[in-house]
Amino acid sequence: MAIDANGNYVSDFSGMNQWGNTSAANQMGSIANNNNSLNLGGSVLGNGSTGQGNSWLSGAFGGTDSSGNQTSGWASPAIGAATGLAQSWLGFQNLGQAKDQLSFQKSAWQEQFNIQKEEYEYQKQRRDDRVANYEASLNRNSASTPSNV
Repeated sequence: MAIDANGNYVSDFSGMNQWGNTSAANQMGSIANNNNSLNLGGSVLGNGSTGQGNSWLSGAFGGTDSSGNQTSGWASPAIGAATGLAQSWLGFQNLGQAKDQLSFQKSAWQEQFNIQKEEYEYQKQRRDDRVANYEASLNRNSASTPSNV
C-alpha cells in the first residue's frame, strides 16, 4: 500500500510515476550511472553537482559546478581542523604522561641511590671499626710484650 499525490491509498505502484509536473525519480532521487554518483533530488553525493539547486551536501563536499570547474567543499577543512585539535589534545595528554613517567623514574633512581649510599656508609663504618679493633689489639699486644728482650 502507498499513498498517491491526492492522498489516496493505492496498491499499484505503476500509477505513482507522475506527481505533479515532475517524475517520481526526480522528486525522490535517482542513481546517476553516468558519473557514479548518487543524485538526491538535484544534489549529488560523489563526483559532483548536477547544477540543479544548491544543497548543503554539494557545498560540504565540493565537486564540479555547471561549468565543469572543480570546487572544494567546507567539510574537508573542517574535518582537518577537528583532527588537528584532537591530535593536539592527545599530544598534551602524552606530555603529561611523559612528565609523570620522568618523575617516577627520578624518584626511583633517588631511592635506589640513597639505599646504595647507606649500604656503602655501613660497610665503610664496619671496615673502619675492624681496622680500629685490629690496631687496638696490636697496641695491647705490644704493651704486654717486653720490648727489651
